[in-house]
Formats: sequence, structure tokens, C-alpha cells
Amino acid sequence: ADAINHFGQNILLSGIRPDGSDGTNELTYLALNTLEKFAFTSPVVTMRLHRDSPPALVARTAEVLKAGGGMPYIDNDDVLIPAYVDLGVSLEDARDYANSNCWETMIEGKSDQELIRGMNFLLFLELALYGGVSKMHGRMGPDSGDARNFTSFSDLMEAWKTQADTQLRAGIDSIGQGIASGTLEHSNHGKYGFNPLLSALTLDCIAQERDVIRGGARYTIWHVMGEAVANAIDAMAAIKQMVFEEGSLSMDELLDALDANWDGHENLRRRLIARAPKYANDNDYADAIGQEMMAYFIERARLHASRYPDVIFPCSVGTFSWYAMIGKEVGATPDGRFAGEAIAANFSPAPGADMSGPTAAINSYLKMGMDCMAAGAPLDLRLSASSLKGEAGTGRLAGLLGAFVSMGGNMLTFTVTDVEELRRAMADPENYRHLRVRMGGWSAYFVMLGEEQQRLHIQRVEHGLV
Repeated sequence: ADAINHFGQNILLSGIRPDGSDGTNELTYLALNTLEKFAFTSPVVTMRLHRDSPPALVARTAEVLKAGGGMPYIDNDDVLIPAYVDLGVSLEDARDYANSNCWETMIEGKSDQELIRGMNFLLFLELALYGGVSKMHGRMGPDSGDARNFTSFSDLMEAWKTQADTQLRAGIDSIGQGIASGTLEHSNHGKYGFNPLLSALTLDCIAQERDVIRGGARYTIWHVMGEAVANAIDAMAAIKQMVFEEGSLSMDELLDALDANWDGHENLRRRLIARAPKYANDNDYADAIGQEMMAYFIERARLHASRYPDVIFPCSVGTFSWYAMIGKEVGATPDGRFAGEAIAANFSPAPGADMSGPTAAINSYLKMGMDCMAAGAPLDLRLSASSLKGEAGTGRLAGLLGAFVSMGGNMLTFTVTDVEELRRAMADPENYRHLRVRMGGWSAYFVMLGEEQQRLHIQRVEHGLV
């Protein structure tokens, strides 16, 4: 149900053209006018901004965002273009990047693009705590040691890195070897599946006489997608502070509580939630943990990808709308999650964790290696509609967009609504059929979502701009 309004249709507006000029024109504003007027959820509309984007365009984008619906999404050309160049894409082609379906990027008309999912940072922590064994899937990784015998946080981090590296290598090798041998079947294409029409419209396929999904495109791109990063940061920060620094909690006590899914340990769970530092609050303690994890993720992905020079493996952090499903793969975790509970969407804060305002959330996010993630790493925030009223509200939102771009943000989305309106919509859906919210990869009509998804939206912190 979360994808019922999404049809894989995309419109990109403005941005840097292949010749280096800005692409803003009359059609850009006409498209924004239409998006503001009609309560559509499809097509997905993305605005490509950069440091030299016209101020009038940034202001108009802010006005349209205030109308609700979570669109347009914001891509930062100043980060995404150089990231693709660093991966071997020509500057002219990199300037012609697009989103392929939701927000994940591709080189428009010149690439075959897909995803390597399952790089679940929170699951890697579970494997580190339980010697490579997942509570849902059994043995997944090597025995990285008994967590009850860890004497320092560095022991835990090394175990996490061992588990992460094992999964990264397996995922990249599976795709790289399959492409090299010509045996890879992907995107539900079977052994005899071909895309003749798409191949005819993709550069180099005709010249090479090869199908787009069989090496005919100029670039073969497989995104390496990290998941549950915010939750993993929060969980690791809780362990570091309370187990290894304060000593107010033993590893035995923590693992016993996790094994019980917090049953009988509610006071401990609330203490972890309330006292431990959290990502998205510009807290250097928590953010330093995230920086170390992300740097390792990017470094090892590049290392394993170097064995397959014919494939581009850009790093990414994302969940699309699958954050509820992804959470079902992981048991109870030290950030206070219950077993199977949803994780944070994309590179966004865990629900309810970002208590220091939107600028603090953005500052934390900016520390996480945004310039290395050509595939994309969206930060999804919810803003209070009441704080954006009038020209002053538009100016504040436009200023936030400009700062995000100039400071090196990657991708940004806003849902502008009020939590009380969401609650009214749950009680009286017929009168709120127009209400739209941002999902992990698209926008959806709120009243068409399942109750679990609706409550997840209500749990998110609603930020004001003052």
C-alpha cells in the first residue's frame, strides 16, 4: 500500500547542463506552478540546485514546498556531479545525471543502474553482538568474538567492521562476478530477458550491438546502499557511553535485555533512549561514531569495487519506503528499538531522536561523507506548516535550502504539515484525501497508507523554522 501512488515517473528541473550552464528556464517555473496547484503524488519532481542557482528559483521552490506533498525533492549538483566524476564518469555525462526511479541517481540515457541492498548497519551490529549470528536469519557472518568479553568500545567497533566488510565483499563480488561472466540475471529479468526498446533509447547499445542490461550501456552502475545508519549510530553511542565509559550497564545486562525484547527491562530501555547521545542533534559524540562507520563503509566498498573496473559501485544510504520491512530483519537493539520495529528512513534521524532543531539535524548529516555518495543519501525532515506562513516563512525555508546546498548537502526532502492534521486525517480520512506525505522514495496520500505507516509519520519530530 505504501507504493500505491508511485509509478516510476520522474521529472527533473533545472540543474547544471552538460555544457556547464544553468538549466533554469520558463518551463522550470511552469512545472513548479503545476506542482503547487495540483495535489499529485506522481510524477516524482526533483529540483537540481547548485551554488549559482537563481535566487528566484530557490524562493519559488520554497513556496511550492510550503504547499505540502513533499515535492520537489532537492538534489545538490555541487556534490553529486563531482562524486560521479571521481568514479570515472566524464564531466559532461556526470552533469546529465538523473534519478532513475525514486531518488537514486543514474547517468541519463547512458547507463544500466540497479541496487545492492541489505547493507544494514544495524544488522551488522547485531551480528557483532552475537558472533555473526542474526536472530532472524541465523548464521550470516564470521565469529567476530564474544561481546560479553569485549573490554573496550574499539573491540565492538572492530567486530562491527568485520561483519560489515564480510557483507560488502559478498554483495559486490556477487554482482561483479556475475557481470564479468555474463551470468547475472537482475531486476527480475530471467536468462532470456531483454529490453530492446530501452536499449534503442540508451546510448552505445546499438553501436555495441548489446542489450542495456547485458553490458550495452556506456555505464553499468550498481549502488551499494547502506540502511539503518541512524539507528546503528544511536545504538553504538548508547553502548559506548553506558557500557564502556560509565560502566552503569554491563554487556551481560544489555544482551539479556535484548534477548528478552526488553520484556522486564523497560526502565533500562527508557534510560538508554533518554540518556544516550543521538545522531541528528549536532552531537559530536554520536556523530564521530557515525563518521567512523561511514568512512569504513565507503573505503571498503571502493576497495572491493576496484576488482571490477567495468562496473561503477557508488555508495549510498537509503531505505525508500521499506523502513518498516527492513526493521523486521533485526531483533531488539541498544537504541531502545523493539524486535521488528521500523528503522529510520533513508539517512534521516530515528523517529523522535532529532530534538535539537532542523539545523542541528543537517549539521550531523553533513559530517557523514556526503561528497562520496554519488548514488544519493536523502535526509528527510518534517517541518511545521504553521512556522512557514507568509513571505517570512518562505524566506526562512529558502535560506535553509541555500545553506544546505552551499554547505555540501547531498539530497534533502521536506514534508510540510502539522501533526494534528495527520491525526485528524486518521480519524476522518474522507476529508483529507488530498493530504500528502513524503515516503522513503516518493510521496503518498496519507489516508491511503496502512496504519503502521501513518503512525510512523506521526512519530517523526515536527520542526519549526524561526
